[in-house]
Amino acid sequence: MQALNSIQWVGTSQCALALGIHPMTLLQKRSDGYFERGLHYYQTGTSKTCKYLWNLEEVEKVFTNWTAPKRC
Repeated sequence: MQALNSIQWVGTSQCALALGIHPMTLLQKRSDGYFERGLHYYQTGTSKTCKYLWNLEEVEKVFTNWTAPKRC
């Protein structure tokens, strides 16, 4: 595991912009279980309105494995 100070941590808007998605999509993927707290993101507090910091390098790895939904 990398040291915290050597990782590029960015806010939700910056992370979403780098991925080319809407910030709400990123947060929804977090809620859906795509990301692991401590590896992919950190919360800055315990409230629902706290900010998230994202490990851009690790999030990009997950993002490359997302696939489009399959039609029935």
